[in-house]
Amino acid sequence: MGRQRLKILPDRIFHKLWDSIDNFNDRDDYVSSLSSEGSFFKYDSLGITYSECIFLLKSLFKAKKMTFREIIDAAGAKKSEISHIFCIPIRTVEDWYSGKNRTPSYVKIMVLKHYHMLDLGKYVRLASTIDHIKTQPSIYIKRYQSSDSKLTTDQASQNIDIPSNEAPSKKDADYYYDEFISGEEYERYLDKLIAESKNRRH
Repeated sequence: MGRQRLKILPDRIFHKLWDSIDNFNDRDDYVSSLSSEGSFFKYDSLGITYSECIFLLKSLFKAKKMTFREIIDAAGAKKSEISHIFCIPIRTVEDWYSGKNRTPSYVKIMVLKHYHMLDLGKYVRLASTIDHIKTQPSIYIKRYQSSDSKLTTDQASQNIDIPSNEAPSKKDADYYYDEFISGEEYERYLDKLIAESKNRRH
């Protein structure tokens, strides 16, 4: 993703957009109100186009209105998985899933973010997401390359080799090499993983 295309959405603005959804029952009313000139959301000052603004608002509204069950099912996750990842008692997760108890909004947003289900648009990123990438330690990549083709396989890890069943058979001219990648390269790597994850869910 080129730096010139990146649009950064401040978290304080995202917070207001997210909370504002509670004041609307109709998606089109929400989108119309928040995209108007009188709204606090001055998207054009952030370099966000009108079409990107509309997509962002529709996506946020849809995400906020999803039930906990819908989020978990769409993520393809298990209730026990959610319990362990976020250290939430399994009974609490089950009560949220069944609708017995109301799921806190902040829990829904954490799960949506964890499973990369919060789609703000192709070039829009939250400021906190960018900051998180910048503070990530260098990522160690073990790559496999063949003399017959370009880069075929890579895997982000600390000290984990590529499983033998994922790499092509090794020839004399084939080789492995290791390298550290920058935060910007890691963001592109994450985009690739997110796209692959979405394709597997659909």
